[in-house]
Amino acid sequence: MQPRQKTSREIDMLKTSAPGKLFLFGEYGVIRGGWCVVAAVDRRVVASRSEAASGYELEGADFDNPLALPEAVVGEAVPAEFAARAPKDVGVANLAADVRAVYDVETGQKLGLGSSAASAVALSAAFLLEDGEGAPAKIAFKEREAIFDHAFRAHRTLQKGRGSCADIAASTFGHVIGYRLLRPSSGLADLSGEKGRSAARFEATSRNAEAEVLSGLKIPEGLRVEPIWLGSPATSTSFVRACEVAYRRDPVAMIEVLAETSRIAEKAILALQVGDLPSVLACVERGDRAYDRLGALTGAPIITDAHRMLRKLAGAHGIFVKPSGAGGGDFSLAFAPVSADWAAFFRSLPASLRHLPLALGVPGVERH
Repeated sequence: MQPRQKTSREIDMLKTSAPGKLFLFGEYGVIRGGWCVVAAVDRRVVASRSEAASGYELEGADFDNPLALPEAVVGEAVPAEFAARAPKDVGVANLAADVRAVYDVETGQKLGLGSSAASAVALSAAFLLEDGEGAPAKIAFKEREAIFDHAFRAHRTLQKGRGSCADIAASTFGHVIGYRLLRPSSGLADLSGEKGRSAARFEATSRNAEAEVLSGLKIPEGLRVEPIWLGSPATSTSFVRACEVAYRRDPVAMIEVLAETSRIAEKAILALQVGDLPSVLACVERGDRAYDRLGALTGAPIITDAHRMLRKLAGAHGIFVKPSGAGGGDFSLAFAPVSADWAAFFRSLPASLRHLPLALGVPGVERH
């Protein structure tokens, strides 16, 4: 059998990849400037840049406008870190992305792993990084910060300023990070008063004009975290809109519950910094209750019947659960010591609740 010949696109090709993400804590508070905790997971979007401008290729998805994201990436100004050595004359037609890994192979559904953010980061890296002889294999920290800034601006343009871009940070820096917006711009960003302000002071490891990142967080030794797919992809923008409507209706109650999600994230960051497993589990339980209150205030299905069923099944085995991200039926996370009866828990799950084994805390954007 003859070996397959490389296509013109594969010749002189630079490949990059960026991981998806799962929120651990602080999902809603982050949109109004609170801290959150996000973990990079081992489902990666792969991007490439080729010398042959043969047209943008997107593998594994069918978007209404597949060119919107690469056009946003190419349309952003090249960061100063890359200005002297970024490849010239690179356009959308030189780029490609493969997002198959962030889709469910059984159903074809998009998993709630931040596919567009991972794509923005992988494409930004493919667009900016130099290639050829002498190009370093590893991405330097300053380059990583510049890729974050570039992907942040491109993705924020697409989202019209509504998203937190915490998923951009997770895809860029990888591992487990704390993150917050310095200039939130959603309809919830004008929360004021002591109850709405963050009390925590953490020393950020990276910062741009819009956000700051706290790297170096670790899941405590002896703690197991497992994603459970509830089967219904959620649209976070609809839940954010529901929060904005509820805030206009009852600002005092909304300030309190959103501030509570931020306080939980701050407690979780402190626990993750020192490996305090019991405190992390306490944050999970508090976070799940906060989601209940937020759902009641907004009238949105943030906590679904599927999650309530999962909560009951997990509780029977001493396992704690909370939604990840916006809630609404995509991923919930199960937390417990490794000594818990995980096998019995997994056996108890009905077919509608699927354990999807994912590694959390993987490296961020990489060159291949």
